[in-house]
Amino acid sequence: MISVGAASYSNGKDEESLVETWSQRTAEEAKEILDQDDVKVTSDKDKKIQLPKLMELEEKLKAMEPTIPSWTDEARGSDSESESEQSADEESEESTTTAPSFKVGDRVRVKESVTSPQYGWGEVTHQSIGRIATLRDGDCNVDFPGQKGWTGRQSELEKVRPKTGDKVVLTENFTEISDADEGPLTPGEVGTVTNVSEKRIEVETESGSTWWYDEDAIRGALLTDDETVTLNERTCTPFSNLIITPECVSLLLIGEESI
Repeated sequence: MISVGAASYSNGKDEESLVETWSQRTAEEAKEILDQDDVKVTSDKDKKIQLPKLMELEEKLKAMEPTIPSWTDEARGSDSESESEQSADEESEESTTTAPSFKVGDRVRVKESVTSPQYGWGEVTHQSIGRIATLRDGDCNVDFPGQKGWTGRQSELEKVRPKTGDKVVLTENFTEISDADEGPLTPGEVGTVTNVSEKRIEVETESGSTWWYDEDAIRGALLTDDETVTLNERTCTPFSNLIITPECVSLLLIGEESI
């Protein structure tokens, strides 16, 4: 508040008087004071026209969003909090959208949008499809053709849906998913994918029974060195990354045919 004219000689007393008189008054109280007879104005009709506008002004001010001047400490603190909240929201959203829920055995590949994986490419490319072997703290190990145990960030990967012919087993929590526990596949038994719909996977058991399973109820079957599979009616033992016999020429432990 700046005093001009004769008021500037009051050493701030006029300012104090104005603040004391009006700073804590409501519009209704101000209207009542200014409407008294001892308050003189140039034209009496000004009171009739202008004083009601005080009430209108108060209502308009109440309806407005409060604005804090940008140069104040309060505004700077508020902006900092807003930026922190926005950053946290973005991180949460990114975590949700870029790190899908994986399970051991899922078929995955590196997203096309990833140009440089955090831990490097190794022998892996965008075209490589592998199976998740382990999951831990946002990282994972994937068995790809040509590189077993590749390490990457889960957020860098995307799922590849099962396809006809894939070998699958039930997940550990299959009893909690849809009607999976009513199907013929038993825990640990390896089934074969025979059909794929938008959300369900048809699996055939070794005995020939079939069932449509929710995709979350099954995972890829991971073969170990001492497991055997039947290929073209011949029993082959997958071991390391070697081709065991001429009859099993297309069977590699981590080759495309086993993925």
